[in-house]
Amino acid sequence: MSQIWMQAVRSLTQKHQTASEERRRVVAGITGVIALASAGFPRQVSAKAAEPFALPRLVASAKDSSALVSLASFKGKWIYLDFWASWCTPCRLSFPWMQKMHARYQPKGLEIVAICLDRDADKGRQFLAREASEFTVLWDQQADTAKRYGVAAMPSSYLIDPKGLLLSGHAGFTPAIARKLEAEFEKLLG
Repeated sequence: MSQIWMQAVRSLTQKHQTASEERRRVVAGITGVIALASAGFPRQVSAKAAEPFALPRLVASAKDSSALVSLASFKGKWIYLDFWASWCTPCRLSFPWMQKMHARYQPKGLEIVAICLDRDADKGRQFLAREASEFTVLWDQQADTAKRYGVAAMPSSYLIDPKGLLLSGHAGFTPAIARKLEAEFEKLLG
């Protein structure tokens, strides 16, 4: 009887060790993916035409009377296209930075365009009530534009040149990412 008991204990121990190793591998894999996404360093993409869009403003105003805003409406300008959501913590950090970049580089030809991916527009509006934003903020309820751009993390941003070519993209937002992007803007727009 004790021999059967010992075999059962060994078998359970092996199963527990295998399950623990599998959990460690899964956690390590998830940690790696998060680290890559949060590193967010701009990645070069082959210069291809940016995906077109036509979306409503998240907050309409009397001075912005057009029903939809399209990518084509920014033709001839540099575009920093940012995908965000109200629940995204790094997005809360990126909005003041985008406002600062808008104030500094919009006169030099950079347009900041932020696309809210919240299904509920009111959540996005509540976020904007806390964050000053003089740049263009649009709403994509079904996240169709985000799917076409391959957005996999929040926030995700793309740099589009005046010819409408997608030049680079990054995921996440940290002070290090902000410094790299500011250096890129300065190089492009002086």
